[in-house]
Amino acid sequence: MSCNVQADNTDYISAALDKETGKRVSIRSRAQHREFLARNDFVEVGNDWQPPPSRNDSPADAPMLSVEEMKKQGFIEESF
Repeated sequence: MSCNVQADNTDYISAALDKETGKRVSIRSRAQHREFLARNDFVEVGNDWQPPPSRNDSPADAPMLSVEEMKKQGFIEESF
């Protein structure tokens, strides 16, 4: 049986600013990476495809009105 061992992260500078310092932070390990995410209320997401959110969550569109109804309500003025 084989086991998979993942190497530690290579050093990098965070793309986001740290809440505590207001500066970008040098991250040197996975533990520092996790601490940085937690401290700044970030959530790590992968590159797996996520379906877009349902449109059912958005408020309903305005009802369609006929041209005649729009004229009655004053949205349209007839011009000749």
